[in-house]
Amino acid sequence: MRNLDHKATNKESYNQVARSYRARTEGEQKLLEDFTARLPQHGGDILDVGCGAGRDSRYFKEKGYDVVGVDNSEAMLAIAQSEDPSGRYQLMDFEDLSFQDESCNGVWANMSLHHVPKKDLPSILESIHRILKPSACLGIIVKHGNHDGYLESENSGLVVRRYFAYYERDELERLLTVASFKTVASLDAYDGEAIGLLGTRP
Repeated sequence: MRNLDHKATNKESYNQVARSYRARTEGEQKLLEDFTARLPQHGGDILDVGCGAGRDSRYFKEKGYDVVGVDNSEAMLAIAQSEDPSGRYQLMDFEDLSFQDESCNGVWANMSLHHVPKKDLPSILESIHRILKPSACLGIIVKHGNHDGYLESENSGLVVRRYFAYYERDELERLLTVASFKTVASLDAYDGEAIGLLGTRP
């Protein structure tokens, strides 16, 4: 199956359920706090990869950071922009992050990068490494387990089909190491359904 297929499928699904998805999702406060604790305390630039409806982007903005949220769903971004009219949100493919080298103090990817096939994650991590400034931090949360393919679920009466790649903790840590990150924190997220890692660029 071509790589383009999973992108189109995920985009269509999130566009269909954007409003109900926004209403039922909550953040992972502990990881947000751990992540921001490793950022400059007097502001800085954060890239929120897979920002969805902008929940975490708004949190960072309220803490005084300059945030750009990117997502592949027009409907999600429309909600984000409506709830934060002055926020910066861009339609962008995770696999083509067009930002300057060493331009961000932090990159946050909360429940987004598990929507790309496992074989494609290393190149995305390399792009994130390039974007981050030295000593900057990556926060990543992905589904926990062993799966790489499509799953169907019901949301507000609609059956949606999305691509998911689940990870074991040591598997994700190895990928961060290969991409030249140093893992500095690891914890369970979303009641054990996901794992979160914080990695720094040396």
